[in-house]
Amino acid sequence: MKKLLFTPLKLLTYFLVLSALSALFWVERNFGIPGVDQLLYHIVHAGEMPLTADRELVESFALWIVLLPLVAAVALTWIDRGLTRRIRARRADSPRLLRVWSWRAPALVMATTVFLMNEVSAFSYLANLHSDSDYFADNYIPPLNATLSPGEPKNLVLIYLESVEATYGDAELFGRNLLGPLAGLPGVSFDDFQQMPGTSWTMGGLVGSQCGVPLKNVFLSARDWNSYGLSYGINEVGEMLARFLPGAVCLSDILDRYGYTNVFVGGASLGFAGKGTFLRDHAYHQAYGREELLAAGVEPELNSSGFYDDAVFAFAKAKFKELHAAGRPFNLTLLTMDAHGPDGFISRACAERGATTFTDIIDCTAAQAAEFVRFIVDSGYLADTRVVILGDHLAMRNPVYEILEQAPRRTIFNRFIADVTPTKNRETIVHFDLLPTILDFVGLRVDSGRLALGHTALGPLSEPLPEERLAQLQDELPKRSKAYLTLWHAAPAVELAAKPAGGLAARPLDTASSGDGVIDAASQEL
Repeated sequence: MKKLLFTPLKLLTYFLVLSALSALFWVERNFGIPGVDQLLYHIVHAGEMPLTADRELVESFALWIVLLPLVAAVALTWIDRGLTRRIRARRADSPRLLRVWSWRAPALVMATTVFLMNEVSAFSYLANLHSDSDYFADNYIPPLNATLSPGEPKNLVLIYLESVEATYGDAELFGRNLLGPLAGLPGVSFDDFQQMPGTSWTMGGLVGSQCGVPLKNVFLSARDWNSYGLSYGINEVGEMLARFLPGAVCLSDILDRYGYTNVFVGGASLGFAGKGTFLRDHAYHQAYGREELLAAGVEPELNSSGFYDDAVFAFAKAKFKELHAAGRPFNLTLLTMDAHGPDGFISRACAERGATTFTDIIDCTAAQAAEFVRFIVDSGYLADTRVVILGDHLAMRNPVYEILEQAPRRTIFNRFIADVTPTKNRETIVHFDLLPTILDFVGLRVDSGRLALGHTALGPLSEPLPEERLAQLQDELPKRSKAYLTLWHAAPAVELAAKPAGGLAARPLDTASSGDGVIDAASQEL
């Protein structure tokens, strides 16, 4: 009986150790080493991954993290059993060896745990959980307390280019400017768009730029909830997973209050990594992902994650015309996918342009985005429309990652396009600055120039930026923040302050008003 018990335990131990080490190798190879917040965020949303993630990645995950470790664990268990028998046969001569050998499993588990924690910087993460400083509480400006001065608000087209950083425009590194088509567009760019903690993956980039806050794991801080007088248990965790930053007021919430129709279009599933929940909870009235585009009758030319970018831009062009014809202000948000690591996706349209390599994918994505913007510009829509193009974050592991790392400075691509060139007040920005900056750009001036953790980068600043701001963001954002945790627990109860100086009339803001689902492809209300 004892032998029957210990053999499965050995097998399980070897499997877990090998699977964990293989998982680290697999993640590093495909994405680079993630931060703890990013890792925990995706673990929390792991249940939806098999149905919504890249099928090739799911198959690769199953091979490297389940099948191969299991086969190797069976082999090691068989070897272990043989060695144990030999040591026991000589135990009269080697009692010390037998005692040392008996500690092999705990030692292996402990060594693996320490190694993995060191690789993902878990020790510093745990230290940050016990920090007494709270940069977020000291610097967060609740949008509910801000004052906006609407002039003549414009429509907004907000384009997120997956993993597109300004570094791709370095002709010395890549032999040509891969972003040439975008560089030829009118408008201005900020030369130093830097990435801060909590913004290094797609959902982090969307939340950082639209809500002015980082995306951090909050599910290991039970004692913080209790210290706030809030209960915390499995039901509360489930509630937080069912909502997405319900206490935050984001760009789409504010635009909704000023009469905008918010529409999202992307090629991947809305169910991936909580994206659909974010859109639902923050006033997007229509949202189209893989399933919704299929239901809308878009030709099903799909890659393993969803629709190629050419289909997204084609659908968005038709949606733009529809929204503009309706005569109501709108925010049309797009998210591309073809440049996603580890290998990218070559659509038929890009193949017809001659694309065969990953750099060709970047070139093609830039050309498709530029053509979409050219349609807006050449059709005269810039008279009442503003266009913002952003990389969602710096690139992760991909076929040219080693070239990117040779750049002396890596920054994220951005372009602000209008019929009147906006005036910048600096070149260095972070994701959080985009919330007040985009509002200013479309004509909803933030009187103080500050919202959430962001400072507007357009027009005059009401106060100078702190000299050590970027260093503080890097050092302090990973630390525990009770104030940040409250954004995950409850919706705001106070209306957004406003000063309607002409233009659109404000309406009550309620981030909980979006109901239980995202508007479907038939544009039915929630």
